[in-house]
Amino acid sequence: MLITNAQHFLDSKGAIAPQPGPARALAEFIGAVIALATHPDPESDITVKCRKKMCNGEIFATDADNGEIDWSCSHCDEEGIISEWKDTLWDLTSLPPPEIGN
Repeated sequence: MLITNAQHFLDSKGAIAPQPGPARALAEFIGAVIALATHPDPESDITVKCRKKMCNGEIFATDADNGEIDWSCSHCDEEGIISEWKDTLWDLTSLPPPEIGN
């Protein structure tokens, strides 16, 4: 299980801190999971692929009642918890909810 504090990937201005490489790839994955979990439209086209090289699974993520994001892969045992994600550049909770059909 990957337990992550999203703030550890940001600089003092709120931008992604790690330079290109494995840490940057992990930061981008964590950001994508946050966007997936916080998007106001559950039918959005946001998809996140598993970060394991040999897995073709898709990530499922939910914003838990305790303020953390729980995520897991649809095909393998990859899973995690993300804390301190609110108000980061990946947090989409401030987007307006989708309009209901006419």
